[in-house]
Order: sequence, then structure tokens, then C-alpha cells
Amino acid sequence: MILTAGGADSRWLRFDESPPLGLKEAKPCTVPGGRLWLAHSGKHGRISVIVSIDSDALHVSIAHSNRYPTWDEILAVRAWAYADDTEVVMVLARKEEYVNVHNNCFHLWESACGREGR
Repeated sequence: MILTAGGADSRWLRFDESPPLGLKEAKPCTVPGGRLWLAHSGKHGRISVIVSIDSDALHVSIAHSNRYPTWDEILAVRAWAYADDTEVVMVLARKEEYVNVHNNCFHLWESACGREGR
């Protein structure tokens, strides 16, 4: 179970509902306090999703082994991981702060603007 900055647990964040895309939880996760899900996609592909709390926000990484995740895959994971009324963003970091361990990975973040009520 993971906790958000507000103290909500993963059941509130939908992670105990059936995951999309055939994802199955895998252990261990290399991200401290994170959870990892994997699914096969096609004959040789694999989708991975890592969920963690970073900088007080829910952070979801979605990657595919040999291509970028499709928009439909991103939307399915977003709908599963976040409540409908949560504003979620994909961030392109400043060049000097850019880190990406996996070439085909996108990062979804719970928006601070959404938490503050804009």
C-alpha cells in the first residue's frame, strides 16, 4: 500500500481495482515505496507501470519495451490510477534536470494546481 501526502491509501487511488491492459503486480519494485505492474503486449513487447509518491504527488511511470506507450494505454492507466476529478499532467523537464532510465517512458503526475484548487 502507498500513501499520498494527504494520507490517502492505495485503495482510495484505485490500485486495488482490476488494472487495465492485462497488468499484473510484480515484486520487487526498484523504486523505494513504489509498486510495479507488468503486462505482455504483443509477441515481444512488455508494458510496465511503476507507481510511487514523489515530492508529495502521486507519480505514475508507464513504459513499453520497444515503443512509446500509445495514447489509449496512457489514458487507461490514468483512469485506473487517479480519481476522475484529479488533474494529471505529463511533464517535460528542463534539459539539465531531465532523467529517464527507460527510453520509452512517460511520467504522469498529480498536479499541484489541482490540489490547490487553482
